[in-house]
Amino acid sequence: MKQYLSKFTTFALINATLDDARDFCQSLNVPTWYEFEDLKLQDVNQIKIKSYEISEKPYAFLIGKANIESQNALLKLTEEPINLNYFIFYQTEYIIDTLISRSQIINFNIEDQNIDKLFEFFEKKDKSNFLKELLNIRNLSKQNKPLFLKYIKSFIKRLSYDFPENSIFLIRQYKDLRTYNLNIDLFLANMCIELWRIKK
Repeated sequence: MKQYLSKFTTFALINATLDDARDFCQSLNVPTWYEFEDLKLQDVNQIKIKSYEISEKPYAFLIGKANIESQNALLKLTEEPINLNYFIFYQTEYIIDTLISRSQIINFNIEDQNIDKLFEFFEKKDKSNFLKELLNIRNLSKQNKPLFLKYIKSFIKRLSYDFPENSIFLIRQYKDLRTYNLNIDLFLANMCIELWRIKK
């Protein structure tokens, strides 16, 4: 995904949360990011200063809500972006159309029916269809790791309602996956092993 997105510096994450934006930064291999849940004009001035610092590492600026004054100030920065700087809007309903039009749109909307199918196959102990649906969800995500993680998180959350004591391990594994940016295939293998252990 990073190779495809490398030509973009501004992203609008549709139906996303701050956690989704953080995961998205990790998928871009951005080690340092700054969070602005409610961007003000003085914050834009800080962004300008940080943008012009000489650095070989990329920075990302995660922006939730923003007033009109601060968004207008951002227009120049997004029009002529500095190399290695990413602007990521994760509450796009509060962002003006001009900024959205300069962004690569990434949809974080998950389909509940996919989670329902996954859970149904799990309850029926149907390993084959469970794995097929898991791969189907991964294909729907089109190699968008943060979106796929959102599906997995939703499934684990649903699982925790019916199997609270058994899902603790999966919740801990999921947090480690996000925190340390671990191999997702290894996580999925461990998840499946633990799921079949739960369902014995």
